[in-house]
Amino acid sequence: MRNWRVLTAAVAAVAAVLAAVGVYFYLNKADQRAESKVAQVPVLVASQPIPAGTSGATAAQRGWLTTKKVARDAVPPGTLTSSTGLNNLVAAYAIDDGGYITPGAFVQSTQQNDTSTTLDKGYEAMTVSVDDQHSVAGFVSPGDRVSMIVSVRVGQKMVTAYLMPGIKVLGVGATTVATNTQPAAAVPSGDNTTPTTQAQTGNKGLITVEVTPHEAEQIAQSYALNSLIYLTLDPTHFDPKSFKTPTEIVETTNLFDQPLTELNKGGK
Repeated sequence: MRNWRVLTAAVAAVAAVLAAVGVYFYLNKADQRAESKVAQVPVLVASQPIPAGTSGATAAQRGWLTTKKVARDAVPPGTLTSSTGLNNLVAAYAIDDGGYITPGAFVQSTQQNDTSTTLDKGYEAMTVSVDDQHSVAGFVSPGDRVSMIVSVRVGQKMVTAYLMPGIKVLGVGATTVATNTQPAAAVPSGDNTTPTTQAQTGNKGLITVEVTPHEAEQIAQSYALNSLIYLTLDPTHFDPKSFKTPTEIVETTNLFDQPLTELNKGGK
């Protein structure tokens, strides 16, 4: 009888071990399946803070530039995928540790100014990528102020609202960079096309703005959510503190400033 009890306990112990191993492999496979569903792309980032004016060659030689894979949805359009073409360029502004390297991050030395010395205390420089339709047809210039409007899907609804008003523009693209020195490799856009031509000719849609750390996070999250970002050009002497953001967020039901009688009737 005692041998039978020992045998039964041993079988139960082995079964428990096998069950634990099975659960482990199941969860591991589940994690792998979930990870495989997230499209990842290689992007070029700063492995440590890079001071403004640092040459691309120096940054590469010292290992300050590295490639890592991140979810495509979290990457700003146009982010570079390698350091090719950066050797003869310099950092246009101080780049934070882990910051994405966009075409506007490195420029020719004749274009570089020490942006870090012009930043107000508590602010940082950040580059946003917008086309002419979303950035006042290219009328934005360094020194202007722009306001940012974001359209994003929340649940089943698409909502639109001001994200932040009166952002100071530090720089616009790299319009005089020689086409043979500008880096070409970039993360494809949502339609799987690579914006190499824009990166080579100096993309005016790359607008560097002055923002607080929290505003930088808001902009990054907007890109991560695949939002539509619009810039509006503010008038001279625009005061962000006196700007009154519309209290009502625009969505489908209040898009028009008049009652949608037919819609309310259900189309009857």
